[in-house]
Amino acid sequence: MSIHTKAALNTVLSFFLAMLLFGIILAISNKHNKTYDVTQNKRLSLSEQSAKLVKELKKPVRVVAFSNDHERKNVERILKNYRNANPAMFHFEVLDLLKNPARAKAYDIVYSGQGVLELLPEGGANEPSKRQERLNDFEEQTITNALVKLSDRDSLKLGFLTGHGEASISENQPFGISGLKMALEPEAYKAEEINLAKQPQLPTDLAALIVAGPKAPLLDGERDILKKYIDDGGRLLFWFDAQTDRSYADFLLQYGFEIPDEIILTPDQVGRITQDSAAVVGMIFDAGHPVTKDQKEFILSLLSHPIKAVTDPTRTNGYTVKPLVSSTDMTVVVPTAEVLGKKKMAPPKGKAASFPLVTLASKKQTPTASPSPSASPSPSSDEREARLAVMGGEVFTNQLLRVVGNRDFSVNLINWLVEEEGRITIRPVAEESKPLFLAPGQVRNIVGVQLLLIPMVFLLLGILSAVKRR
Repeated sequence: MSIHTKAALNTVLSFFLAMLLFGIILAISNKHNKTYDVTQNKRLSLSEQSAKLVKELKKPVRVVAFSNDHERKNVERILKNYRNANPAMFHFEVLDLLKNPARAKAYDIVYSGQGVLELLPEGGANEPSKRQERLNDFEEQTITNALVKLSDRDSLKLGFLTGHGEASISENQPFGISGLKMALEPEAYKAEEINLAKQPQLPTDLAALIVAGPKAPLLDGERDILKKYIDDGGRLLFWFDAQTDRSYADFLLQYGFEIPDEIILTPDQVGRITQDSAAVVGMIFDAGHPVTKDQKEFILSLLSHPIKAVTDPTRTNGYTVKPLVSSTDMTVVVPTAEVLGKKKMAPPKGKAASFPLVTLASKKQTPTASPSPSASPSPSSDEREARLAVMGGEVFTNQLLRVVGNRDFSVNLINWLVEEEGRITIRPVAEESKPLFLAPGQVRNIVGVQLLLIPMVFLLLGILSAVKRR
């Protein structure tokens, strides 16, 4: 056999061996498929919240999706993420609307891009189930929200106090908190507004009460209802607004919260107070607390009061009080009267330091009996832990909720209040631009380097080169 023939046979044999090895690798990878999401914020993967919900399913569910060829791959990718989290309990079908008119009619589907999430019928039949939720798109938030409604997960009622100038859950404007209500819905919370002037008691099944930036003071009867609710082991989230009446500071003092009549500001690099100084970054977290131990992004607060913890135990009525989030050590405090309504301010006199933005208090309580309708929740045991959280500035309004870590922090704080630590997680960040916050001095430095320094360097190099040639 000639050398050329041997070389040709070796080439052919090597080719077939390579193809055989390639086929084996493909077969193994097909049976043991593993994908990796390398996108920023893991936007192609399920959030911890959604994955946890799917893994906890007790009954099998099925998504019947109707999609066109253009969107089919994206719909299948999202639904496969859910199925991979729990293959035994999550099933799906992606159908062509035009090719399956009978199935579409059975589910009352009119347009492509719609579908239903249903409890899987016995035997996996194609007939619609009696328990189903409609899907108008196939985004993760929509599917997870439908799963919460369809599952046996208990919903929790949250009350939002009204009647004193509080921010409203029905208000879509920047200073409203309708966005917080929407963020809480996938967590199986039901939000309702409570006006104690029209409803002189709190619901007995209330999981927590939220008081969002009241302006007018409480009436004596309202104050008594709120105090009894807390003393019987209630849960309270209080946002102390820059314009909140000072009587609320006196009320909260009995639980260990000291709220000076001051506003935290962030001076620029040369120590001046500007319009941007009202924004305060909270990035010093209690690393051991369930709410903040996994918090990866800072929170942003506007016109925040310092919420100090009373250190004298004889003045806290047995409450354990400690800060949860504090500002950077580059902030200062200024009297509130010198901030509100002022267009220009003098440089602050105080020394820069870190100040608490959000502070917590807790205490084991034994509910007291009452012959009349009371504001206290129905405790599941003789002893119940009262939990309070007070934040000194705007954090969860519509204009701030989607900024950096505000949404995760706000929802997780409520999860902790109602003793649902298992729901605390970091949710997916929407695919959108991330703002870069720069102080005026930083902007000037960047402009100076790009428009002056770099061009001048190249100009000097050009002049030196020309002189050298001559």
